[in-house]
Amino acid sequence: MGLRKCLWREQKGIRRRREVGALTSRGASSISKLLRRLPTYDANVGAGRMLNLGDRSEYILLAEDNSADVELVREALADRAITHKLHVVDDGERAMDFIQRIDRDSTLHCPKLFLLDLHLPKRDGEEVLRCLRASERCRQTPVVVLTSSDSPSDRETATRNAALHYFRKPSTLEQYMQLGDVVKNIIALDARARTEFAS
Repeated sequence: MGLRKCLWREQKGIRRRREVGALTSRGASSISKLLRRLPTYDANVGAGRMLNLGDRSEYILLAEDNSADVELVREALADRAITHKLHVVDDGERAMDFIQRIDRDSTLHCPKLFLLDLHLPKRDGEEVLRCLRASERCRQTPVVVLTSSDSPSDRETATRNAALHYFRKPSTLEQYMQLGDVVKNIIALDARARTEFAS
């Protein structure tokens, strides 16, 4: 079993134990209902079925092909009470199609933040970044690069394409949850900048 899947299962188990412990007094039926509500990875999210892009609520775009990492990202956002919807695409080609679709349709809106794994199937992260920065409507979208690599070339790719943060996927659950702090800070800075610009 891979490290990411182990971390994901560990976090899922912790959360279930917390929730179940809090609801024990309500009986077994309440506990079973709770467990059925816990999120699981949907293999169809890459096809764009998870999110209505015409919905004006803010969302985060995640390009990630590893299902365990997807769940860890979900947990990191939830752990820091980040309520933005999460839309997931599972390869670089779908990520580029997603951006181009927004450019073609003015009723759709850009993500608040783009979390991008550099090592994606079909099209790599650098191609996706170049596509994003060439976008008419979404070129200003802030990017956090997610990768297991610490190679200088990957860092250079992130810097060259104006990624705001380079997050190396860690080996411990506690460190992975720090991604939530990174996201929260970027969203707060963006909101502050918009407020100052409007005034």
